[in-house]
Amino acid sequence: MFLHGSYEPKSLALFQSLIGSGETVIDLGANVGQYSIAAARMVGPAGRVIAIEPHPGVCFRLLDNIRLSKVEDRVLPVTSPLADATGFIEFGLPEAGALGTMRPRRPDETRRLLTMAVTIAELADRLDIAAAAVMKIDIEGYDLAIIDDMFRNSVLRPRHILFEYLPSRFDYAIAASHLTAYFSDFGYELLTIDGIRYSPEQDVPEENLWARRISA
Repeated sequence: MFLHGSYEPKSLALFQSLIGSGETVIDLGANVGQYSIAAARMVGPAGRVIAIEPHPGVCFRLLDNIRLSKVEDRVLPVTSPLADATGFIEFGLPEAGALGTMRPRRPDETRRLLTMAVTIAELADRLDIAAAAVMKIDIEGYDLAIIDDMFRNSVLRPRHILFEYLPSRFDYAIAASHLTAYFSDFGYELLTIDGIRYSPEQDVPEENLWARRISA
């Protein structure tokens, strides 16, 4: 970010292009706030951004960046992680300086954090989110699990969903060959961030995919 002005420049540019003034954006895995703050500028004072970041140290930096960017009026930080069921989750804490790698604790880890997870349906109900322009997800391989829970157990259907897709690093419940049909079943078309229809054989630029809603 220091050298080039942004991390994932193509994904960030697409993300910004999908947001209008006064809209609601959900940033799941907000980290230090690059996407949240960009969204805050796009939605303006009448819009809102839900920035979800459960890592205490990273959230501290997120809060600082929100304050420095003067967007406290439209960005709501949330420290509860999302899951497919309400309940406690024990996270393994990464080493100092390893930002954005918090994940469920392994049995051999002693550094840990206990937190209460909520579902996307509960969050939407609590914050009165009836619609969202964009949902961006980057949560260490659990992206599709949250999307599936949202599709099956909530009425929230973001107009656009940008999510990290790393099958070389994470095991996904939905196979690459089934992804397009899966999203189609829920009224979305699946594209790369370059706007090309996704197929398992092609490269995934910046390791992000774009689901665009095509039906109500």
